Amino acid sequence: MARLLTDHDPYHVHAILGLLSVLHFAWRWGLVLATGSCYPPWEPRAYQVAGTSLHILLTLASLHLPLPVKRMLKKPMIWPEYRMHAAIFSSRHALAAILGLVALRVPALLAPVPLAFAALNHAALFASSVATWSLGDKDATSVRTTNATPYPAHVPMAEVERTRRSYGSAQFLAASMLLTGEPSLCFMPVLPIQIAAFLMTLVRKNIATATHVHVCYAWALMANNFGMLSYLYFQPAGNGGWRHVLVMVIAWRVSINLRCKANWDKHVCWLLAAVCAWGARHLAETHTAPIDQSVGGLADWRDKAAFGLLVFANLNFMRGSPNVCFGPIAGGKGEGRDRDEQRIVELRNGPTAAG
Repeated sequence: MARLLTDHDPYHVHAILGLLSVLHFAWRWGLVLATGSCYPPWEPRAYQVAGTSLHILLTLASLHLPLPVKRMLKKPMIWPEYRMHAAIFSSRHALAAILGLVALRVPALLAPVPLAFAALNHAALFASSVATWSLGDKDATSVRTTNATPYPAHVPMAEVERTRRSYGSAQFLAASMLLTGEPSLCFMPVLPIQIAAFLMTLVRKNIATATHVHVCYAWALMANNFGMLSYLYFQPAGNGGWRHVLVMVIAWRVSINLRCKANWDKHVCWLLAAVCAWGARHLAETHTAPIDQSVGGLADWRDKAAFGLLVFANLNFMRGSPNVCFGPIAGGKGEGRDRDEQRIVELRNGPTAAG
């Protein structure tokens, strides 16, 4: 425990906020798995907002701690640019959750709140560009996110490529969850973002290895799907949890196709993704409501279809990345990659949700 403390944080403000954030994570994730919501209606709203704000304060408290300017490509250690990206995107989701909680308390805000979520997303994208421009390594500007993190030697090259694509896809999914406006779904991505930064810090202190980083990060990503499964499972029949999944899937597919395949500007991609996702939800609600009224049970089947989609996503990720998800216990022996091969994998990094 003493190795986690530093003289640069003499009053241990960052350490205390980190401990409180871990306890808050345990509380929120326990709630979502047990009740289907990170923010149950019986909990005082002030406690919910204060607890979520801890994660913003944690990122702010970390910014003054010194780090080497250059990223070490051979090990997954935290560096200034990544720390700033983690601070921006974790704050984006925490602020979105708080905004959603406030909107639920003030019904007058429910109508304009989707535009506020879109504006928050674009503000975070712009801030990440500024962070890359001011803190990025000019010699390796494309190597800046977790999908380019060095991999352990036991992970085969083909699995590295699949996992790298999955990591990049998860970044787009996180931003798509933001567009739903549901506080629980907005908050969930904070876990993988902040745990990745924490694990990279542990690697820098020689407490963790690349295997620990990938195993924990992979399961933190899958925890979002588990949380969404719980959210759908506990939704009352006909309550419309499928609408949020529809928004996520449409926004995710539109953004990832336009950004990664067509290489469009990220702001244009997310503007179109939001319009398509919200438009698809409106059309689905408008055209399926009469059918649901005449046939009955359609809403329940839509929730079941969304539930099955999330189960398939988790199983597909575990099947494609067994060594990453389960570490050495998966039995992979790797392919004896040398440093040059590993560097090629690290640098072969296409556009992301942030870049």
